[in-house]
Amino acid sequence: MSGKAYFISGIDINCGKSYITNLLASQLEKKVVTTKLPATSDNKPIDLASIDEQFNELLQKNDIMLIESTGGLMDPIDTYYFNLDYIKSNLIPLLLISSSRANSINQTLLNIELCKHYSVYLHAIIYNELPDSDPVIAKNNYEYLQKYLQETMPEVQLIHSNTLAKENEMSTFVKSL
Repeated sequence: MSGKAYFISGIDINCGKSYITNLLASQLEKKVVTTKLPATSDNKPIDLASIDEQFNELLQKNDIMLIESTGGLMDPIDTYYFNLDYIKSNLIPLLLISSSRANSINQTLLNIELCKHYSVYLHAIIYNELPDSDPVIAKNNYEYLQKYLQETMPEVQLIHSNTLAKENEMSTFVKSL
Protein backbone atom coordinates (compact mmCIF):
# COMPACT_ATOMS: atom_id res chain seq x y z
CA MET A 1 0.00 0.00 0.00
CA SER A 2 1.24 3.44 -0.89
CA GLY A 3 0.99 6.46 1.41
CA LYS A 4 0.23 10.10 0.82
CA ALA A 5 2.87 12.84 0.77
CA TYR A 6 2.53 16.47 1.83
CA PHE A 7 5.18 19.12 1.26
CA ILE A 8 5.63 21.66 4.04
CA SER A 9 7.18 25.01 3.19
CA GLY A 10 7.21 28.36 4.93
CA ILE A 11 6.88 31.97 3.89
CA ASP A 12 9.99 33.02 5.81
CA ILE A 13 12.72 31.76 8.09
CA ASN A 14 11.65 30.99 11.64
CA CYS A 15 7.96 30.87 10.71
CA GLY A 16 7.60 27.50 12.44
CA LYS A 17 7.97 24.85 9.71
CA SER A 18 9.63 22.32 12.01
CA TYR A 19 7.24 23.09 14.85
CA ILE A 20 4.18 22.57 12.63
CA THR A 21 5.67 19.46 10.99
CA ASN A 22 6.30 17.88 14.38
CA LEU A 23 2.90 18.97 15.68
CA LEU A 24 1.15 17.39 12.70
CA ALA A 25 3.17 14.19 12.98
CA SER A 26 2.38 13.87 16.69
CA GLN A 27 -1.37 14.37 16.13
CA LEU A 28 -1.84 11.96 13.26
CA GLU A 29 -3.21 8.56 14.17
CA LYS A 30 -1.52 6.98 11.18
CA LYS A 31 1.94 5.69 10.41
CA VAL A 32 3.83 8.90 9.67
CA VAL A 33 7.35 9.66 8.55
CA THR A 34 8.89 13.12 8.39
CA THR A 35 11.84 13.94 6.20
CA LYS A 36 13.62 16.97 4.81
CA LEU A 37 14.27 17.71 1.19
CA PRO A 38 17.98 18.45 0.82
CA ALA A 39 19.19 21.71 -0.63
CA THR A 40 22.21 22.40 -2.76
CA SER A 41 25.40 22.98 -0.82
CA ASP A 42 29.04 23.36 -1.70
CA ASN A 43 28.08 23.37 -5.40
CA LYS A 44 27.63 19.59 -5.28
CA PRO A 45 24.82 18.34 -7.50
CA ILE A 46 21.82 16.69 -5.83
CA ASP A 47 20.81 13.26 -7.11
CA LEU A 48 17.08 13.80 -7.59
CA ALA A 49 16.53 10.25 -8.85
CA SER A 50 17.98 8.92 -5.60
CA ILE A 51 15.77 11.26 -3.55
CA ASP A 52 12.70 10.12 -5.50
CA GLU A 53 13.64 6.48 -4.92
CA GLN A 54 14.09 7.05 -1.17
CA PHE A 55 10.80 8.95 -0.91
CA ASN A 56 8.94 6.22 -2.82
CA GLU A 57 10.33 3.59 -0.43
CA LEU A 58 9.16 5.68 2.54
CA LEU A 59 5.71 6.09 0.99
CA GLN A 60 5.41 2.31 0.57
CA LYS A 61 6.05 1.80 4.30
CA ASN A 62 4.02 4.69 5.76
CA ASP A 63 0.52 6.13 5.56
CA ILE A 64 1.73 9.73 5.42
CA MET A 65 5.03 11.39 4.58
CA LEU A 66 5.58 14.99 5.62
CA ILE A 67 8.39 16.51 3.54
CA GLU A 68 9.77 19.64 5.15
CA SER A 69 11.54 22.01 2.79
CA THR A 70 14.91 23.48 3.45
CA GLY A 71 14.06 27.12 2.89
CA GLY A 72 11.07 28.44 0.99
CA LEU A 73 9.40 27.64 -2.31
CA MET A 74 12.04 29.38 -4.41
CA ASP A 75 15.08 28.03 -2.56
CA PRO A 76 17.18 25.87 -4.86
CA ILE A 77 17.48 22.13 -4.54
CA ASP A 78 19.97 22.24 -7.37
CA THR A 79 21.33 25.14 -9.43
CA TYR A 80 18.13 25.89 -11.38
CA TYR A 81 15.72 23.43 -9.76
CA PHE A 82 13.71 24.80 -6.87
CA ASN A 83 11.51 23.39 -4.11
CA LEU A 84 8.54 24.60 -6.16
CA ASP A 85 9.73 22.58 -9.17
CA TYR A 86 9.99 19.47 -7.03
CA ILE A 87 6.48 19.92 -5.66
CA LYS A 88 5.03 20.46 -9.13
CA SER A 89 6.87 17.62 -10.85
CA ASN A 90 5.82 15.15 -8.14
CA LEU A 91 2.26 16.51 -7.74
CA ILE A 92 2.65 16.86 -3.96
CA PRO A 93 0.01 18.88 -2.09
CA LEU A 94 1.52 21.89 -0.33
CA LEU A 95 1.00 22.90 3.29
CA LEU A 96 2.22 26.50 3.44
CA ILE A 97 3.23 27.84 6.84
CA SER A 98 2.41 31.51 7.37
CA SER A 99 3.06 33.47 10.54
CA SER A 100 1.82 36.31 12.68
CA ARG A 101 4.69 38.67 11.92
CA ALA A 102 3.93 42.15 10.62
CA ASN A 103 5.23 41.38 7.10
CA SER A 104 3.59 37.97 6.75
CA ILE A 105 0.62 39.06 4.62
CA ASN A 106 2.87 40.23 1.79
CA GLN A 107 4.99 37.07 1.92
CA THR A 108 1.97 34.78 2.15
CA LEU A 109 0.28 36.41 -0.84
CA LEU A 110 3.49 36.19 -2.88
CA ASN A 111 3.71 32.47 -2.09
CA ILE A 112 0.06 31.99 -3.06
CA GLU A 113 0.70 33.74 -6.38
CA LEU A 114 3.72 31.49 -7.00
CA CYS A 115 1.52 28.46 -6.45
CA LYS A 116 -1.07 29.78 -8.89
CA HIS A 117 1.57 30.63 -11.51
CA TYR A 118 3.24 27.22 -11.27
CA SER A 119 -0.07 25.31 -10.92
CA VAL A 120 0.94 23.87 -7.56
CA TYR A 121 -1.87 22.42 -5.47
CA LEU A 122 -2.06 24.49 -2.28
CA HIS A 123 -3.86 22.17 0.13
CA ALA A 124 -3.77 24.46 3.16
CA ILE A 125 -2.18 27.46 4.79
CA ILE A 126 -1.29 26.89 8.40
CA TYR A 127 -1.19 30.18 10.28
CA ASN A 128 1.41 29.87 13.01
CA GLU A 129 0.82 32.41 15.76
CA LEU A 130 4.29 33.01 17.14
CA PRO A 131 4.69 33.53 20.90
CA ASP A 132 6.32 36.95 20.58
CA SER A 133 3.67 38.34 18.20
CA ASP A 134 1.74 41.53 18.73
CA PRO A 135 -1.78 40.22 19.46
CA VAL A 136 -3.48 42.92 17.36
CA ILE A 137 -1.27 42.22 14.31
CA ALA A 138 -1.70 38.47 14.79
CA LYS A 139 -5.50 38.77 14.89
CA ASN A 140 -5.64 41.18 11.94
CA ASN A 141 -3.33 39.02 9.80
CA TYR A 142 -5.37 35.88 10.44
CA GLU A 143 -8.66 37.63 9.71
CA TYR A 144 -7.25 39.14 6.51
CA LEU A 145 -6.05 35.73 5.26
CA GLN A 146 -9.36 34.18 6.21
CA LYS A 147 -11.32 36.75 4.17
CA TYR A 148 -8.84 36.66 1.26
CA LEU A 149 -9.01 32.89 0.93
CA GLN A 150 -12.79 32.77 1.29
CA GLU A 151 -13.15 35.26 -1.55
CA THR A 152 -10.37 34.13 -3.89
CA MET A 153 -9.52 30.48 -3.11
CA PRO A 154 -12.30 28.90 -1.04
CA GLU A 155 -10.89 25.42 -1.70
CA VAL A 156 -7.74 26.23 0.31
CA GLN A 157 -8.05 25.55 4.02
CA LEU A 158 -6.75 28.09 6.54
CA ILE A 159 -5.78 26.40 9.78
CA HIS A 160 -4.68 28.24 12.93
CA SER A 161 -1.78 26.62 14.80
CA ASN A 162 -3.74 26.99 18.05
CA THR A 163 -6.35 24.60 16.62
CA LEU A 164 -3.67 22.02 15.85
CA ALA A 165 -2.05 22.39 19.26
CA LYS A 166 -5.14 21.65 21.34
CA GLU A 167 -4.37 18.63 23.49
CA ASN A 168 -6.77 15.69 23.41
CA GLU A 169 -8.62 17.16 20.45
CA MET A 170 -7.50 16.47 16.92
CA SER A 171 -8.69 19.06 14.46
CA THR A 172 -10.80 18.15 11.46
CA PHE A 173 -7.85 19.17 9.31
CA VAL A 174 -5.46 16.66 10.88
CA LYS A 175 -8.08 13.91 10.56
CA SER A 176 -8.42 14.73 6.85
CA LEU A 177 -4.77 14.06 6.05
